[in-house]
Amino acid sequence: MRHSGLRLSHEREEKFWGNVTASIDWCEGNYEVSPYFAEFWNSVSSLAISFMGLLGVFQCLKYRLEIRFLVQNLLIILVGLGSAAYHGTLLYTLQMWDELPMVYAMLCWFYLLWQMEEPERKENTVFALGLVLYAVFWSIIHSFSAFVVIFQVHFGCLVAIGIIQMFRYNYKYHTQIVRYNHLPLLYVFFLILAFALWLICLLYTSDAADEEDSVD
Repeated sequence: MRHSGLRLSHEREEKFWGNVTASIDWCEGNYEVSPYFAEFWNSVSSLAISFMGLLGVFQCLKYRLEIRFLVQNLLIILVGLGSAAYHGTLLYTLQMWDELPMVYAMLCWFYLLWQMEEPERKENTVFALGLVLYAVFWSIIHSFSAFVVIFQVHFGCLVAIGIIQMFRYNYKYHTQIVRYNHLPLLYVFFLILAFALWLICLLYTSDAADEEDSVD
């Protein structure tokens, strides 16, 4: 089921990527800026995610960090590229390239967090395999079911679990990492800010779409 009430759209008759097949059509009007981008600004701004991942890759290579840190940043790059492709086309297939890498990146983050107390260079193969199997399981059911609310709740739960673990480590080792004690709070602050802006956009465009429907 496609949720099209999430945006106010003045769609052109000619759509470069064809009809919308994604389960969510977001808040930006379709093809208003460019005939080649369904949601131009959503697509372009998504590349900022890939840019941050690219910076992380450079840091990993510069300081010769363990492979798991490199994988995490490569997944962040993939999230940005997938999001740009999804918003640029509003095709269901590319929506999966946005949403599935988001889950993969969170699972990789879990691995990083839960490995922090392990000896350096020691990998937990069983835990890693469990995360991979869960990623495969979620990919299959999500690809065929096109969850919307369930996906959002699922992703929110993953974020919450990661935050709890992050604060646990921060509390346990706060005397050893004084310089970085503020980072978890900063992370949560920007997370809440981003969610608030997303919610404002969602509510505003939904109201605007309802007003347009009432006029029609």
